[in-house]
Amino acid sequence: MGEKYKGHQQLIDWGRDFLENAAIPAIERYNKSRDEKGVDESSIYFWVHKDCPEPVKEALRLLTYTGVINKLGSTVKATRSQLGAKYEVKFGCIISLTKSPHLESKAFYENLATNKHPEFGKQHNAYKDIIDFSLNLDDENYKKSLDNMLEKSIDVLSLLTQWQKTKLKGAGIETIEELHSKTEEALIRTIYNVGPHRARVMKNAATAELLEYLSG
Repeated sequence: MGEKYKGHQQLIDWGRDFLENAAIPAIERYNKSRDEKGVDESSIYFWVHKDCPEPVKEALRLLTYTGVINKLGSTVKATRSQLGAKYEVKFGCIISLTKSPHLESKAFYENLATNKHPEFGKQHNAYKDIIDFSLNLDDENYKKSLDNMLEKSIDVLSLLTQWQKTKLKGAGIETIEELHSKTEEALIRTIYNVGPHRARVMKNAATAELLEYLSG
């Protein structure tokens, strides 16, 4: 996939690492704990908060092309009625982690609990290596293909409210490129009354627009 989607290499690499080092181990721990308690429940699912960094959503979207994961919904309720996206990991990837995959497969499948899954909140530590993801605008060929989009006013960002656009402009942020180049921490520091949640929403709006453009 990295060869096919060169502009998304960093996202593809991160998504693979997230699945291998965070999502699947979390599912494995959940299943092990249920087994140790003698509870007939198993899971092949994980859930990601709707306000997680936009690069996380894009990385997982790209992973769905491989068939290793499948997105089951975007507005699934989890703990404290928080909304997010629910994903299913390919059954074989999870059952292969058990002691006797062939012997345990039937019972494992029959005990699948569709409403049981590890949760990754909007500020989960697993995102730390992608939270400040930025498209490589130092590459002239890459930047040239995005110039038209980067120069557009933040007014075109439908994910932002008018209040948010006004606050950004008040801080001298007029274009998508100017917004995309700011970190969440920078937005919090420079814009009055903007905390972690609003900073995340603002960053997500610019990144989502650029990633959608790149994906055609």
